[in-house]
Amino acid sequence: METEDTMLDRWVWKLHSSQRYSVKSAYSFITATDITHNERVNCFMLPTKDNLHKRGVIDTTQLSCATTCGKVEDNDHLFFQCDVYDCLWLLISKWLGFESVFHGTIGFHSYQFCGLGGVSKCYRIAFTIIWISVLYIIWKDRNKRIFTSGVDTLETMAEKVKSQAYWWLKSCYV
Repeated sequence: METEDTMLDRWVWKLHSSQRYSVKSAYSFITATDITHNERVNCFMLPTKDNLHKRGVIDTTQLSCATTCGKVEDNDHLFFQCDVYDCLWLLISKWLGFESVFHGTIGFHSYQFCGLGGVSKCYRIAFTIIWISVLYIIWKDRNKRIFTSGVDTLETMAEKVKSQAYWWLKSCYV
């Protein structure tokens, strides 16, 4: 494989004309009424170990989940099927006053979790922001485990989710 040294490598945010990420552009995309939950989530191609392997960046010996659960790390496993992070979803759902068994795939999990708020648009938006906050904290914890060998407790991660969701909701509604 040949590369050109004159080409710059950069991330492109396709949801805004500037091609740069902003909380406002992400929020506008998330709350768009003509987009289903599946479409919202499928736009994120995170560099999980499975995706990195498909691109030839890592080999098969490096596919294990960062939580050392022994499973291959892909989007569905990392965020919704891993026993470690499944406990975080349980803590968050209990905090919200719900106890449920959630689906193990992105689209169905999103639809089920965000639907817990009922039919009110305000509640659906709030639950969507909480859902994304959990994904964000899981991703940050996964990276912390890989790059610094650090591990947060589930309680610490749950508090981070609450704080993150609070600030995202506050930035949109206050």
